[in-house]
Amino acid sequence: MLDPLGHHATTCKRGGDVVFRHNKLRDILAETCRRAHLSVQVEAGCNLTPDHSHSRPADVLISNWVLGKTAACDISVTSPLNSNIMSEAGVTAGAAAQATELRKHEANDVKCSELGWLCIPLVVESYGAWGKEAMESFSSLASRLAITSSRPKSAVLSELYGRLNLNLVRANSNCFKTGLPEAGPNNQRQQLHCPSYCYGQSLNELVPDMKEFWQTKGLDEQWRMAVVMAFTLLSAQPYVAQWLTCTPQ
Repeated sequence: MLDPLGHHATTCKRGGDVVFRHNKLRDILAETCRRAHLSVQVEAGCNLTPDHSHSRPADVLISNWVLGKTAACDISVTSPLNSNIMSEAGVTAGAAAQATELRKHEANDVKCSELGWLCIPLVVESYGAWGKEAMESFSSLASRLAITSSRPKSAVLSELYGRLNLNLVRANSNCFKTGLPEAGPNNQRQQLHCPSYCYGQSLNELVPDMKEFWQTKGLDEQWRMAVVMAFTLLSAQPYVAQWLTCTPQ
């Protein structure tokens, strides 16, 4: 049994849902780069250094990105409700994305430097907020695509964010669907079930003061309804929004 709001479901690596979400964002970015007439490779970097490292710092590798240098774009989805960042994320917008950007630089800067690449983490929080480096990169990409497509940059950038965030929310709804239990008495739903092969603890066990923290900030009900509105407005599966509004037993 997991937390009733399903936070664990959006980060659980068992079952492949988060991998599908990552790959969908990667493919949208790669396709957009090709439309801007940029040379692109996906999942690059394996066995290219003298130590034959199998790490792949580039989910999307873009040639001639800045001053002739190649950009290694590493896409990542992080949750602001992780126990190690939740307190800071509750008071500072984008704190989770910023922390993940720093972690990606620590992990990939050395290898990217050896290959002559620029390490660019493209991090999005699970509720749709993109990190600073991602927004700067998308702005640059939109400028290039606006030239090749003869369209306003604002329209191109809006379309890019729309495609990315819509697919993010739809992928999140699939994560919920995987552990969605059957309705109980009075159409009430129990807590989300994680697949039987996931042995992770529930978020309520890992972060016992989560509910108290949100209530202290006066954000508990407002935050919950914001999630419902996001799923509804962005055309996620309607039964997910309906389930989120149910009161857990």
